[in-house]
Amino acid sequence: MQRCPYGDGCFVEKSRDTARAADLVVTNHALLAINAMHGGTALPDHQAVIIDEAHELVSRVTGAASCRAHPAAWWNGSAAACLSYVEDEAALELLESADGLATAFDAAALERVEDPTQASSQPAQRVRNAARAAVSAMTGERQADPDKRQASAAVKEVFDIAERMAALQQGDVVWVGRPRADRAARLECRRCRSLV
Repeated sequence: MQRCPYGDGCFVEKSRDTARAADLVVTNHALLAINAMHGGTALPDHQAVIIDEAHELVSRVTGAASCRAHPAAWWNGSAAACLSYVEDEAALELLESADGLATAFDAAALERVEDPTQASSQPAQRVRNAARAAVSAMTGERQADPDKRQASAAVKEVFDIAERMAALQQGDVVWVGRPRADRAARLECRRCRSLV
């Protein structure tokens, strides 16, 4: 909350405060999954859970445990916002790393990525490094500008996803996929460890 430019008026933070004082909390499957994946930090302490529509739980948990690297989506709405706040060299590296990721996805086989030296893994590492440099450049001073803080958060999200995909941790399954034949390829990651 302290890092978000809109933290003081955030609906989610106000909801969390209200939930901490409640005897009964009603939530959705996605927030229940996020709570499990992040060590119980999204919901207040509880002793029992009643799951309505439990037949939907697996697909909702799977969705919450997954992330996707799609270069066009990253640059259209998130990382491009930081370009005016970083040096030209860092901005150029961000743009080139995204282009490299898109090119690698288009050429990659639609398969699981298990080796950090695979052609589709190396561009994710480059995006991670470029996003890390941009985040560092944007957080080196006190950020009074809410737009700059929001841009920094957007690039941090790109870094987090690229880091997870580049790390190839044991509990994650990473693969190159294509949602439909007419869509660009993308890198996907799904956490496969037990969530509950």
